[in-house]
Amino acid sequence: MGITSLRELTGRKGPFGSVYFDSSHETEDAARQLGLRRRSLDEKLSAAGAPASMIRALDGAIAEGPAPRGRAGRALIADAGTVLVDEQLLAPPPRETVRVSPLPFLLPLLELRTPRVPYVLVAVDRVGADLRGDDGFGVVHRDTVQGARHHVHKVGGGGWAHWSLQHRVEDVSRRNTDLVANATVRLADEVGAQVVVLAGEIAARSALRAALPESRWHIADVDTGGRAAGIDSVAMDEQIDRILRTEAEHRRQTTRDRFSAELARPGGLAVQGLPIPPRRCARAIPSSCSSRDRRWANTPSAWEPTPGR
Repeated sequence: MGITSLRELTGRKGPFGSVYFDSSHETEDAARQLGLRRRSLDEKLSAAGAPASMIRALDGAIAEGPAPRGRAGRALIADAGTVLVDEQLLAPPPRETVRVSPLPFLLPLLELRTPRVPYVLVAVDRVGADLRGDDGFGVVHRDTVQGARHHVHKVGGGGWAHWSLQHRVEDVSRRNTDLVANATVRLADEVGAQVVVLAGEIAARSALRAALPESRWHIADVDTGGRAAGIDSVAMDEQIDRILRTEAEHRRQTTRDRFSAELARPGGLAVQGLPIPPRRCARAIPSSCSSRDRRWANTPSAWEPTPGR
């Protein structure tokens, strides 16, 4: 995303240029196709009344953006000279959209944007953990916990000395787990995590899961990744991505169910339809403001008031 959140975006002054297009990169001539599309978008923005500074800003962002893998879409919103939103979309939009309007056109972005689920990854072993927290908007926080290394492996034997050693091992392991759990809670609170992902040694993961307040987040395990050198980080990131997408869809479905229930309830806290005054929607619970209609070309700009309202 660009420099602003969606909430901040609604407070900026227009006019705004909103562009949604197919940015798929799956053919040999994809670079040439992008060049042709840039020229077409520039012409459409100019015809819609965009100032030259807005056109330059959007064209520069499109040219400099990373090429996606396979089918994808792109969403950009700019004011007179600054790109405020620049996001890769999960899929191409149903149709190319170019608008210049007093307020940003947000409906396609809300429908198609990549799910943003803040999370914490904890790669844990018997003596500590490496933690990575992502706030969902590209800001990454890292932390490392290094506990005690002495007597962290149980040994065979018998008698009082053996019993005492085993208890010291368990005590050290428990203190290490508590250190990691406390660091996990702190980082999860800092990034507003909705998911905590555990990687690393199975026994250490199990102990950490038991020490965490599971009701606060969804806790998931990945069977790849850890603290050891040579870990396949690509495979781990793919598993994390699947976990986050599943969680995002679960939350979306929960929101849809809540919206439907409130819509059906007399006096419920849900409304729908384009005539809704935009400020009323803005004051409502953000997750309850949604669009079920993808025929964007036939609707007024998102957040634009209907005449007479």
